[in-house]
Formats: sequence, C-alpha cells, structure tokens
Amino acid sequence: MIPENIDFRELIEQNLDYVRRLVYGMLGNAGQVDDLVQEIFVRVIRGYSTFKQESSFQTWVYRIATRVVYDDLEQRKNRPVLCPVDEEEVPAKQETPAQELLRRERETVIRAALEKLSPPLRTTVVLYFFESLSPEQIAAVEECTTATVYWRLHEAKKQLKGPLEKFL
Repeated sequence: MIPENIDFRELIEQNLDYVRRLVYGMLGNAGQVDDLVQEIFVRVIRGYSTFKQESSFQTWVYRIATRVVYDDLEQRKNRPVLCPVDEEEVPAKQETPAQELLRRERETVIRAALEKLSPPLRTTVVLYFFESLSPEQIAAVEECTTATVYWRLHEAKKQLKGPLEKFL
C-alpha cells in the first residue's frame, strides 16, 4: 500500500540524474539506460511501502538500481559495458584535432578497462569516482561491509593500473 501523501514525481525528479549516471556508468550503453531507469523507478514506486528508512532514500534507490542493473547484466552477459564518459557530458571547449584524438583514445582505453571489471568492482568504481559516494555510502548501497568496499577499490585499482598506466 502506497501512502497517498507521497509526491512520487518529486522523488523521481530529485533522484533521476543520480540514477541515470549510475546506470550509464555501469552499462555505458545510452540506448539501454532509459529502459532500466524506468524499471528502477517502477520498482521504487511499487516497493515504497517497504522502505524502512534505515538508510537514506537515495541509498535505497541506488540499491534498487544496482540490483536492476546486475539482473540485466546477468541476462546479457556478452554485451559490451562501457565507461561513464558520455560525449554529451564532455564539456564543450575548443580542442585541436590532436587534443580531440588523444581525448577519444583515452576514453576508449578507459571504456575497455572498465568493461573488464566484474559488476561489483565496476559499480564500486562508478559510485566512488564518478558519483563521489563515500565507502560507507557504497557499503549501504551494495549491502556489504566498508572493508569490502575498500577491497573492491583496491582490487579495481590493481586491475586498472596496467591498461591505464600511460594516463597516470
């Protein structure tokens, strides 16, 4: 049963950008983001009565979002996963052709490196580096310990070090 005084439109508007960035960061395929974001908010609305307010609403929404994306990844194991750098999000600035080429090469290498990470490692990287969540917040989203989050960050850095070494 959903309380009548909840303004779901406002809740969705407040969390839409965060959820879209998270989903895109985990998938990298802009064509699939909207479908999954819609599924996430359908589950948020349907499950709102189960929200126990033990964590923040945003953490609860992130938890639902990661589950939806994990389910989607499991169903489509062989589909490519890209980096959360979207060309539309790259700041508009004057680049020389050489600078643009280097930027595109860097993005391609980052996408390929992130694609090789397991979904839990990729999620942790996206939440930490792209969404600026603290390890404690990530632990709440992922329903794991803070120590696990630190291990995932450490492991992801080890795995990314080789492919991204020329950019460090």
